[in-house]
Amino acid sequence: MALGLRNALAGVGVTNLKIACGNNCTNSTAQTKYQAPTGSHRWKLFDSKMNLNAAMWDNLDANGRCNLMLHELLHWAGFPGSPTHDDTGDDEVYSCGRYCGKCSAALLGGNRPHGRSADCATCSSNPVKKAVCGSLKKWMSGPCTVNFGMGPQPFAAKCDWGTEPCANCQWLQSLSCDGTLQGEFGNICCEACPCPAGCVQPSIVCGWPGLVAMEWDTCIDGALPHCR
Repeated sequence: MALGLRNALAGVGVTNLKIACGNNCTNSTAQTKYQAPTGSHRWKLFDSKMNLNAAMWDNLDANGRCNLMLHELLHWAGFPGSPTHDDTGDDEVYSCGRYCGKCSAALLGGNRPHGRSADCATCSSNPVKKAVCGSLKKWMSGPCTVNFGMGPQPFAAKCDWGTEPCANCQWLQSLSCDGTLQGEFGNICCEACPCPAGCVQPSIVCGWPGLVAMEWDTCIDGALPHCR
């Protein structure tokens, strides 16, 4: 996305952009109509248009204006956003506008869970860069037959000292701050045994303090480089 915007600012793959301040639509801070070049790159028949709502613009601080302008320039560069773009405000266009706008919370989606850390993760292009924004580990619950693509799981919880399968298990999920799944760790503990009365309890029981402590949340807004 950054490369696409850089190319657009250099005049590659875009038409000229006209910016106006005549948008009077309720709850619409700005609208940008992307016009793709027609014919050869040098032959551009129509301009792209950005129309700002002057009253809403005046109510934004400097970071909010940076956020909004970057958002609209990404549209001009050919990035429309997700299918739910203007419903949720949590796609790359919204997130990159907020995060690169000094972590402005203006515009739709500014109060999303994990806030700036989530915007940082959504705006990052790969798992390594997402990890800089923080990470989550959460316990998930479900049938022990979940296939993690890990092959045999020697540490999977069993009942009756390993002779009976567990009925319901818990496992850890590793997530980016925006909820993107980064990895899953096999059936670590057992919630319930299908054994008859008197069956020996699970070898690895959910709820042990050591297992609970394996959860973490490092999605802390203050540690983000663009928010300082």
